[in-house]
Amino acid sequence: MSSRVDRVELVLAIDPQAEPRSEALRRHVERVVLPQILEHCESHVHQRFGPSAILGLRQLSVTWVLDEAALSQRAHLASLGEALAEELMEQLNRQSEPHPQAAVVLFRSETHRRAVLLKERAEEPGPDAWYHPHQPKEPLRDWLGQGERAVLELLSELKLLRVDGRVAKGLSEQTLRELAETVPAERWPSDFVASLPMRWEAGPVDGDSDSRDWLELLAEQRGQTSPPQGGQRERAEEPEAVGLEPELPSEAPTTPLDIQPRPP
Repeated sequence: MSSRVDRVELVLAIDPQAEPRSEALRRHVERVVLPQILEHCESHVHQRFGPSAILGLRQLSVTWVLDEAALSQRAHLASLGEALAEELMEQLNRQSEPHPQAAVVLFRSETHRRAVLLKERAEEPGPDAWYHPHQPKEPLRDWLGQGERAVLELLSELKLLRVDGRVAKGLSEQTLRELAETVPAERWPSDFVASLPMRWEAGPVDGDSDSRDWLELLAEQRGQTSPPQGGQRERAEEPEAVGLEPELPSEAPTTPLDIQPRPP
C-alpha cells in the first residue's frame, strides 16, 4: 500500500462485555483493520483511474458498526474499502479539476499534480493548496531531473490545462537554460515558446556559443529571424553591452512564493 496518512483519530465504542479486551481490539483496528480498508480503497481507485492515479483527501470521517468477528474477515474489510472508494469517487464526479476548496481531489499522475501546481502558482501566487505539501520553489526546474520524457509529459499537461504560456512567462532565465539542456528547444510546445521574452538578462557570455545559439534558436522559433539562403543561420542582432537587455512582457514575471502549507 502506498497511501500516506498524516493523522488518524480513532474512537472505538465497544460492548461493555468486551471491555476487558478493549486495548487489544484498539490495537487490532489500528494495525490491521484500518490499513486493510485503505489498501482495498486504494486498489479500487487504481482499478478505475489507473495505477498512476493519486487521490488526495483533506479530511475523512467515517463511522462503521461492526461485529467483533467481522474485524478479522478480509472479505468484509475489502467490501468496506470498495464502498469507501465509491463514496469518494461520487464526490469526484461533481468536480472537473482539483481546487483548494475541494475535500477530495484526483490527479491522473504525479506529472499531472506538478502541472496543476504550476498552473495554480501562475494564476494565483501565494500559499500552495493543501494537496501540494512541501513543494520546491521552482517546480519546473526541480522536475528537470526526471529526464527528457518526463519533462515533455509535464509540458503536455500544461498545454492541456491551457496554461503553458502563462507558466513560461514566469520562469527564470536559468530555469529555461537548464530546460534547454534537458529538452531541445525545438521540441517545446509552440504556445510555450511564443510566450517567452525575446531576450533575458544573460550576463557575460565569454564566447559561450551554446548560450548564444540557444537564444538564436528561440528567436528563429518565434519568427524573429530567418535562416539566410544557403542554410546558414543568421545570428540575431546583439546589443553592444555585455548583458542582454530583456524585453519584458506587459506584466513582469514573478517568482512564485515558497510558502509551505500546514496540514489542517
